[in-house]
Amino acid sequence: MEEVSSRLPPGIVITTIIGAAATGNELGDEKYEGRLKISISNIANMAPEAHRADAIIIGDNLIWKDDATVKPLNSLDNSIKWCQVSFRRSTKVSVNRDLVALLLSAAIVGTGKPPLELSVDYAKKRIAFGRPIGAFQAVKHKLVNMALNIELARSLYLRAADDLKLSPMALDYASRVVPNTIRDSIQVHGGIGFTDELDLHLYLRRSVTLGKVYSFSMDELWESYDRSRVHE
Repeated sequence: MEEVSSRLPPGIVITTIIGAAATGNELGDEKYEGRLKISISNIANMAPEAHRADAIIIGDNLIWKDDATVKPLNSLDNSIKWCQVSFRRSTKVSVNRDLVALLLSAAIVGTGKPPLELSVDYAKKRIAFGRPIGAFQAVKHKLVNMALNIELARSLYLRAADDLKLSPMALDYASRVVPNTIRDSIQVHGGIGFTDELDLHLYLRRSVTLGKVYSFSMDELWESYDRSRVHE
């Protein structure tokens, strides 16, 4: 998921992978054959990429596209549009919410990887005052902090892969840290980082949007924290 997300595929690819992996057999064999596009969220009447989906999962409600009215909205990331969904009927579906959180964590970390690599490369080539900007201590420190943030977020979701109850914590951490890391990447690039000439804004938009797909309450986050401490 991290590698797929780092290439900024269409949003429906991300939601379909997550929806297929985290649901039971209610979707049938089509989900394993790659013929079913899936949208998933736990926000009432809202789902990303629902206008492109064959199956929409909101909470534990499975809604087929023929039973739904979908209105695409202007979104921060228009390649993974949020949609307003109203539906006439639905069926129940089993969703592994912890697995959803784990996969979203990996996807968010994936959006932070290319901006970090671009920043390191740019700092080696961009000359200011007769030296590469990467030679200046302030830029060095920023790049090191960016790398640490990405690696910590990656380490946390890998730890959560062994104990899925930690997945909400991994998602919370990645959704807060990775967008800020991408903002630092934009700052390293200076003025050109704020333009459409570079793809940095696309990674920022995607990371923020992925962090909003599935929400967890503070009680759930504290529960995962307490359990991890007891286990240790």
